[in-house]
Amino acid sequence: MGETTSTWVGLADALHDIVSAQVWDQCLVAWDACKAAGGYASLEKASKQAQLRYWARTQGSTSLVPNVQKLLISPELQDMKTAFSLLQREIVSFLCSGEGRVRFYKPLQGDYSEPPSGFWRQSTLCHYPPRTEPPFFEDVFRACWIQLGSSVRVPVDFIQILQAVEAVTPEPAVSSMKKPGGPGRPEKAETTFARSAARAWLEEEGELFEKRGEQADCERYVLGQLEAKKLTLSEAKVRSVVKEESAKLAAKKDIEKLKAEKEKARKSASNWNG
Repeated sequence: MGETTSTWVGLADALHDIVSAQVWDQCLVAWDACKAAGGYASLEKASKQAQLRYWARTQGSTSLVPNVQKLLISPELQDMKTAFSLLQREIVSFLCSGEGRVRFYKPLQGDYSEPPSGFWRQSTLCHYPPRTEPPFFEDVFRACWIQLGSSVRVPVDFIQILQAVEAVTPEPAVSSMKKPGGPGRPEKAETTFARSAARAWLEEEGELFEKRGEQADCERYVLGQLEAKKLTLSEAKVRSVVKEESAKLAAKKDIEKLKAEKEKARKSASNWNG
């Protein structure tokens, strides 16, 4: 097992690592069901319009009986709301137990700050229905905020967590041609192309995802390049490829930095002896 280091990452970028596998899978299943039924944003809009029509039929009533309101929501949207409720419970629980590992950005201060003990207690995860269809479930979460009381609102994009990252030693390039008698199977062309697209983005923008939303930006870029080439790869596989290539480039940079420091120390010792 390689050495590990710690780095601050956006809460949205680490979402699927924070919540339980059961809740994460439930969210993705509900999200895919909404997409198949026309899209999350479209279902939310249709539900809102149905509520407005109901209010009009009841002569401008401004409230809905809970069981009536539930009938105005499609099964797919109701499952999404249930999954989101479970996600909220786990996110709030994580924030409350993450003292020393959670910080948030203070605009007036212009920097991140670790909140005092109990800061996240009795907080709520809130969000507005999106106006346009987000490509990923994480994009809906990225538009959320944490509400504390009546006045404090912290956007999810302003929250970071301290996450352990395993240092990965870059491996030599593997030929797509299978060696006679060699184990395994050659990598799919779609995956190989996704790796090259991810590396191109990372080399241009930076190998570490230090800013909020950078990982999602890279994933969207790779998916766009795949679509342009009429290639198909799952979002989960693209996310995995992006993480792997980021780790490889970061490790390569660390090795080059270490070599440079050793060379500098060697020249310094040589000059001193001379």
